[in-house]
Order: sequence, then C-alpha cells, then structure tokens
Amino acid sequence: MRKPAVHLFHIGYSIETMEMLPAGFQFLDNLDNERSDWFESRPIRAYLNKQVLDEEAYYGFFSPRFFLKTGRTANDLREFIANENRDVEAFIVCPQAEVGAFFINPVYGMDFADAGALDTTQKLLDKAGMDLNVSTMLIDSSELSYSNYVIAKPSYWRRWLDLVEYAYRFADGDEDPALKAELNQPTAYNDGVQRKVFFIECVPTLVFHHHKMKVKSIPVNQSLAGKGMMYPYAEQAKTCDALKMAFKRTGDFQYMQNFQQLANTVLSNFSRSTKAA
Repeated sequence: MRKPAVHLFHIGYSIETMEMLPAGFQFLDNLDNERSDWFESRPIRAYLNKQVLDEEAYYGFFSPRFFLKTGRTANDLREFIANENRDVEAFIVCPQAEVGAFFINPVYGMDFADAGALDTTQKLLDKAGMDLNVSTMLIDSSELSYSNYVIAKPSYWRRWLDLVEYAYRFADGDEDPALKAELNQPTAYNDGVQRKVFFIECVPTLVFHHHKMKVKSIPVNQSLAGKGMMYPYAEQAKTCDALKMAFKRTGDFQYMQNFQQLANTVLSNFSRSTKAA
C-alpha cells in the first residue's frame, strides 16, 4: 500500500525561528507576525483558508519548540503514521500529558490556571452550536491535546477551522462585548497571553470528542522531550488516566471517586509547592 502523504509545517515568526527549520518540515511563513496575540493559530488559519487540501493526506502545523517539547522528528512522525491504518483521521503528540491527566478534561486544566476559562469556553461552544457540556466531558489520554500538535486529514482541519473561526469572530468583533472581553482576558502565563489562545489549544480535544473521530496518539520521546513542572507526578498521572479509562469502560463510579481523590491530592500538593517556590 502506498504511504500516505504527510505535510509537516514549521511555523516561523522571526528570522531566528525561520533558521530553526528542522529536516523534513516545510516552512510556514508568519514573519510579519502582525497578530502575535493569536500565536500559531493565525498562520494555520490562513493556510487552511487559502489552500486546497488533499483529502487523503495528513497535515500538521508546529511551533518552533516542537522538538524541544516532544523529542520527535519528522521521520518519527511519518514512520508512525505509515504503520497505522488509513482510517485514522488524526494523530496527536501531547507533551506533558501528565498535566491533563489530573483534570476531567483540558478545559478544567485551563480553568485551574485561569479562573473563568471553563465558563468562557462553554459560552463559545454554545455560540457555535456545538452540543458539548464541558463541565461533564471526560477526556483521557486517547483524546488529550492542548498544544495543537496534531497531524490530521482535512476532515479534522475543517472542523478545527469551523470552531476557531468562532473564536476569531467573537474575540475580534463587537457582536458580544462581554464574550469579547473574556476571550481577550490576559492570563498569568508569559506576561499576559490571552485566554483565547488557550481555548484554541483545547479545540483539538473538543473536536475529537464531539465528532467521535478516530484518533491515535504518538508518544513523546521521553529521553529527549523537555520535562514540565508536573513531571515529578508522572506515576500518579498514569494512575489517574487509567482510572478515567476504567470509568469510561465500566461506568463504575468508584473509579471516578478514586480519580478525584488522587487528582485533588496531587493538585493540592502542586499548588502548595508552587506557592512555596
């Protein structure tokens, strides 16, 4: 069987990041960086709005720090995809997956660092007519993504773009001033990255879950990937993820109670250690 075409793009927003182009990636020009407040979503959105995509090919768009966060090369990604069934719609590479393991879903993780983000997300989903209740949506590692590190067919990217367009519409327009203010709310991350950026990082998971897409995870290369601040809790994260999976498989609420107890303990310890630092 012929290997699927895999188009991997390295987003460059400065001369320095342009010179970081890794082997096997194409350069996606964002050198004007006119709307840096939108981060990587702006060049991805522009590409998808302009290009005609091959329905059987896979496309991925990555920030310059992709290798530092995942330890994965273009050859790694292509080899993994080539060895999977062609009916897989999307592949995800999730750095620091232990962060997401301690929350019911990544929107809760966003809200943990930026109170109010969950409510903003629900409002935007309602505007988009997406029948999802983020307060009850349960996500394990099989659907977890919060960095837009996705290699997918156009069937996924069209759905991603549909939802992202709502974020742009309400964050840049004046249709709903209250929602606009929420989406543009500065967070504590990196001198005020706006809430809308983290919403878009949750879009892959929202799309996967809502459309019941067939997704495969490409594990990070642990020996090369950067270790996040919650990496010391990696073993507890694996247990939390397994408990979520067990609940989804059996419906036994004891698994969820055990998950909540362990997750709350870790998050409480993490919060205290962060404040102490």
